Amino acid sequence: MDPYLKYWVVVPLTSLWAFLSIYGGKKGWKWLVDPPEYLAFVYSQAFVKMLFGTDVTRRYTIVTGWICLAIVVWLLFFV
Repeated sequence: MDPYLKYWVVVPLTSLWAFLSIYGGKKGWKWLVDPPEYLAFVYSQAFVKMLFGTDVTRRYTIVTGWICLAIVVWLLFFV
């Protein structure tokens, strides 16, 4: 992977999304854990909410954030 792309684009954007997902999921931000159902075909949180409800969507958002953070650590130390 190109170092410029890795350190200036991929890692910062993935880190930002990870922290937003973790923090927003714990705080219960409405656009993350309770999105409108008409977005279900383009927004994964809306799809999960439509299938399982808001509580599972909150957990899904937090787990997604931790997975993104793990990907950042993997990119920084192993690639």
